Amino acid sequence: MIAMFSLFLLPTTGSAAIKASNVSSYQVPGNNAQRDLAPPAVTNLSRRSPYDTISNMTSFTFRLVFNEPVVKLNNSFVGVYHPTTLLPGNTIVEKINDRTFDIILDNVSGYGWMQLYVYDSLGAIRDLQGNPLPLERFISNRFVKNAVPKFNNNSTSVPITLCGNTSFTKLDSILSTFDGDSQQRIEWTIRKAARGRVNGLPAQRLLPGNQSVQPANASYTPPAGFTGLDTVFVQVSDGLSTDSLFVAFHVLPQPALSGITGAASACIGEQKQFSTIGTSQGVWAFKNWSTNDASLATIDQNGVLRAKKSGNAIVRFEIADPNGCAQFAQQTITVYPIPAKPSISRDLGATVLKTNITTGVQWFDAGVRIQNATKQEYTPGKHGRYSVTQTLNGCTSAPSDEFLFVESSFAYPNPARDVLNVQLPSDKQQMAIVQIADISWRVLMEKEVQLNKGQTLVQFNILNLSKGIYRLIIKTENNEYKQFAKE
Repeated sequence: MIAMFSLFLLPTTGSAAIKASNVSSYQVPGNNAQRDLAPPAVTNLSRRSPYDTISNMTSFTFRLVFNEPVVKLNNSFVGVYHPTTLLPGNTIVEKINDRTFDIILDNVSGYGWMQLYVYDSLGAIRDLQGNPLPLERFISNRFVKNAVPKFNNNSTSVPITLCGNTSFTKLDSILSTFDGDSQQRIEWTIRKAARGRVNGLPAQRLLPGNQSVQPANASYTPPAGFTGLDTVFVQVSDGLSTDSLFVAFHVLPQPALSGITGAASACIGEQKQFSTIGTSQGVWAFKNWSTNDASLATIDQNGVLRAKKSGNAIVRFEIADPNGCAQFAQQTITVYPIPAKPSISRDLGATVLKTNITTGVQWFDAGVRIQNATKQEYTPGKHGRYSVTQTLNGCTSAPSDEFLFVESSFAYPNPARDVLNVQLPSDKQQMAIVQIADISWRVLMEKEVQLNKGQTLVQFNILNLSKGIYRLIIKTENNEYKQFAKE
């Protein structure tokens, strides 16, 4: 990870000013020579190269100058004021000449202010006349070593795999940054544009200090149809120091799947076939048919759906390749209930049949669909076995029980040869007398029968009757007369 930090000067505070003593002397009586009685003094204590901004430095050199030659100066008399967030490392004293020394702070780490001082509490530092350095602290100006913003992932490059034109929306966490400075505003910028589109950068956030912060809503979207490597070079800066990060997006092709096709509706208990559209052939690490609610419908891995309960079910097909790139398609299917089995009724003496349903009606005669017979009431044009079904939302009920329709008492076949069938309708149980008479009303055959509610069949053996016209007499609460021919 590329990192830089900075060091800059702040104004001198308090007693930081360096004090220099004037040289005083006196003359030895009887001699022209003068003896030096003044102690040595520090005339300069400052950084050797006072740049406004220093980047990528862990070693700093300070120049210490006395007003006269001194002896016995070493690193034990040099100290550094600093907070706990900064570690000054090693202190090295290098002699330039008898008056000038370089003090080197090496392996400086962390961040915060620092202040160099020279102090001799032992009186060891003396000039050539033996005068000791005054018992006071000679202090440099205060310096500030800026905290370096760092990407939290501790790497110079972060690889990310994408499939197809999928956007990567977790760029914020990738660019999470720590900076130790208090109330420091940091900014993320793109230093090298990628082929794809990066949203949300540049972005600025106020860092409270000793916390991590990240941009908000930063994302990356590859170009349409692009596959391959696309790199975004992002830099974070607090105005003095920077850190850089390469985010490498490896864009893989998306599995081809245009959609699925199948029925939009089904009836309870019905099966429907679903299939995929535009699926590329290949080796799939995963493929699966499923529904969102197995209580409504299930589907097997051949795409056969079985409807179980009324409601809206979602059919979903998913595929994934060995690279982990996935694709899915889905479709909603509505499951409808099967209508209840209808019924047929007929008023006594009426020629109209009526069902208990009003919509989706279809009449049948002996199981054969009757064209245009879709009303609640139906008038048969002949004797027959009639039934009805109801169809709602494409779902058809079971057929009603067959209703045997005769207009009134009915004899068949007519003409008859050996057996005459007499169909007798009744709306209740009752007794009836059925007679066969000749044309002059002379009774030739007679049967007394119990009529049931509905239809009752009475049969006569007429094999021995002569050919001709005969009368059929039906005696009930309402007498009825018909005639038939004997072949």
